[in-house]
Amino acid sequence: MANMHIKASQKKTLAYRWVVYGLLTLCYFLANFHRLATGVMKDELVEAFHLSAAAFGNMGSMVFYAYMIMQVPTGILVDTIGPRKTVTAGCLVTALGSMMFAAAWTGAAANMSRLVIGLGISVSYLSVLKVQAGWFRAREFATLTGITFLIGNMGSLLAQTPLRILVETFSWRGTFTVFAGVSVVMAVLVYAFVRNSPEDMGLSPLEPVAAKPAPNAGGKEADKKNSIFKNLFAVAANLYNWPPFIVAATLCVSVTALTGSFGSVYIRDTYGIGMMEASRYTLLLTLGVAIGAAVIGLISDLLKRRKSIIVLFSGISAAVWVYIVFICSGKPPLSAIGALYFISGFSLTAYTLPYTVVKESNDPGYSGLSTCLVGLIGFLGSAVGPVAVGRIIDLNSAALSGGELYAKAFTLLAVCNIAGFISSLFIKETYGENLFLRFK
Repeated sequence: MANMHIKASQKKTLAYRWVVYGLLTLCYFLANFHRLATGVMKDELVEAFHLSAAAFGNMGSMVFYAYMIMQVPTGILVDTIGPRKTVTAGCLVTALGSMMFAAAWTGAAANMSRLVIGLGISVSYLSVLKVQAGWFRAREFATLTGITFLIGNMGSLLAQTPLRILVETFSWRGTFTVFAGVSVVMAVLVYAFVRNSPEDMGLSPLEPVAAKPAPNAGGKEADKKNSIFKNLFAVAANLYNWPPFIVAATLCVSVTALTGSFGSVYIRDTYGIGMMEASRYTLLLTLGVAIGAAVIGLISDLLKRRKSIIVLFSGISAAVWVYIVFICSGKPPLSAIGALYFISGFSLTAYTLPYTVVKESNDPGYSGLSTCLVGLIGFLGSAVGPVAVGRIIDLNSAALSGGELYAKAFTLLAVCNIAGFISSLFIKETYGENLFLRFK
């Protein structure tokens, strides 16, 4: 009788988990839109705020500075108060930042508003990972992570040609006023329908909940063992984590510099075409990122391999950028750019698997903190990349132009891709199992 009750409860869990997951991934969809929204608005933002290339890159990076600040706090929040309240607050902060951005009249105000937006959207991804761990089976994690990236990157697609159309139709200020309202609506929906775990609704989990690290006997020592800083140190001290950390950081440099800042202007300035047409090429790159995230996660789960998948695709990405930068001097045939951008975007999504590798390389009780550290280091790359590329453009724009100028700037991307590939060779293969539990 008890088993029948559990099975009936688990059927409800199987159904309702998609409501929880769907709402939080929709928030992640909007987060990806905001992260990359400055790229196709370069001309408008430069004109409104009188920005250099480095200053424009920095404006795009403000969101990622906020992500860096919030990664560890977000990991703590989702492990304590849970995704429901965390994301509700995040949506309201995002709405505030969007209104500030729409009303900004100075570069400093625009940067501050982008920082506020970043604080709001930074909580979405780790919250999705937390509900994946609580509402879904462990064997579904990598596939779900890929699907999450796919949905999120649809938001990145929205930040390309569709956003360009919205900006040309309604202005960038009007567009962000509307998105502020969208964030308020999402806050209401998340608070009303999302629950942190099946148990919060009186339902049975699909799998037994992983036990948190057991404290040693003794009050003070037990408190010390369970402290946030002790857990954080344990994750940072795990040497298996550092190769995937480096892969995430180096590949994220290229993803953000291209999709969020310079991917479209590179095409426009090198080939002499309009921004609308140039944004279509960046749309292909972003589409590659979206599809690649889902496919790579699925392949990884089916083969129960992490390292070999990361090595393969980070190697392909490195080869693409060596070809563009060093062989073609920044100007491959325009007819090839669409394919190169798509292949690059697809292969760069090797940066998604380090989240799974790190999750499987640490004590399950540290799932929030371990994945947040991947995000922290990845967003460090995302923050630094656009600013560094913009700085190189500023320093060389007087002497170089077009393909030569961007070949100089994008040398950084090629080097980062090569570094990511080399780091992937040192990743410890998990075979889809938790190494901490295997060797315990």
